[in-house]
Amino acid sequence: MKIWFEVSGLYEWEHRLTGIERVTYNFARELSASEADVGLVIFEAGQFRELSLVELEAQLVGAGAIDAPSRLPGPGRRRPPKWLTRVKGGVRSRLVDPLELAGPFHFSRGDVLVVNAYGGAPRLAEAVRSARAELSLHVVQVIHDMIFRVHPEVLPDWAEGAIGGYFRAALPATDHVLTNSWSSRRDIESFLVSESLPPVPVDVVRFADSSASGTPFLSPALAALGLEDFVLAVGTFEIRKNYLGLYYAYRLAHEQEVHLPPLVIVGRKGWMAEESYKLLTEDLALRGKVFVLHGLTDGELAWLYSNCLFTVYPSYYEGWGLPVAESLVHGKCCITSNTSSMPEVGGDLALYVSPYDPAQLLRAISDLASDGTRRANLEARIGREYEPWSWSQSVGVALEAIHRQLRGALPT
Repeated sequence: MKIWFEVSGLYEWEHRLTGIERVTYNFARELSASEADVGLVIFEAGQFRELSLVELEAQLVGAGAIDAPSRLPGPGRRRPPKWLTRVKGGVRSRLVDPLELAGPFHFSRGDVLVVNAYGGAPRLAEAVRSARAELSLHVVQVIHDMIFRVHPEVLPDWAEGAIGGYFRAALPATDHVLTNSWSSRRDIESFLVSESLPPVPVDVVRFADSSASGTPFLSPALAALGLEDFVLAVGTFEIRKNYLGLYYAYRLAHEQEVHLPPLVIVGRKGWMAEESYKLLTEDLALRGKVFVLHGLTDGELAWLYSNCLFTVYPSYYEGWGLPVAESLVHGKCCITSNTSSMPEVGGDLALYVSPYDPAQLLRAISDLASDGTRRANLEARIGREYEPWSWSQSVGVALEAIHRQLRGALPT
């Protein structure tokens, strides 16, 4: 029995890794380093194909998604190797390495397939269903969140049909679900009931604390900003991250002549971000007060975490909320939302506000920024009480959950 870890979406990623893609990459890397019999697989052109971690990382380095790992031969390139991909007429196509022409890939009977797709992949759902029926595959679906169900208003119009449609097709052919929080588990179980889908066992696997795992590095570009005593917000620039709430908090502070520290936002532009991005970057009242950065290295992000006063993360909804954990593992308090999984991540070491109340967010930022003794006490508590969690621990819990399901035990 072999465990196959599907990484199709990660393989096609063309930005710096964040969120789900970052999680998938870290799982792929740790699984490949484990003693388990694990392989990586992607679904393309209507069929599955095995690939190595080296090929996956070469693809990601070429796309600028990660820095070159030391195990990759030669210097990292900003463009994909010709044998991997090409772009012609705006359409991405594959050029096949001659070494891949040994024959089609096939699962073996009784293998485990861990699927990471989360929408827009109806052909994958059908292929998994067929392979499961033909070869008695044990299918594990990784679900990061149910935002399409809980907060459809913060997603594009197509999202419910694509993501919801995928899960409606995929879950009846799923033997086991892995998710990242008890909040997500409740949302998944509610979805199964509301859609009259067969029950599926759901196990919770805590994600590791930090994607900003590099050595802190003050690059010339960061140094040129002259950042001191700043507040940090990390996350893709999209509507559900509630950057609009941060804008209103800072705009309200300007109107009320309340001093707030500079705000540094790290995140690329995602969907439905135009309004909040324009407000935060072009409002003259906030000039010199808000800095928006993207495409940073892990070392640069680690420097920002290490040198900020504290972090803010007023998201409406999260499956996990990695920036909250990142903040704590760097010893910094996080002001975050009192919704979904954020209290689960931060426990009593974070501070909580309603994501729907900019005035409350303003007060929380102002109070913490102006009280150095309180910040020092919070940081001391975080240092004493927060228990870091690694990707190898996450993978260990995931593998144990899979083997427990194979033995017929119930999820914990």
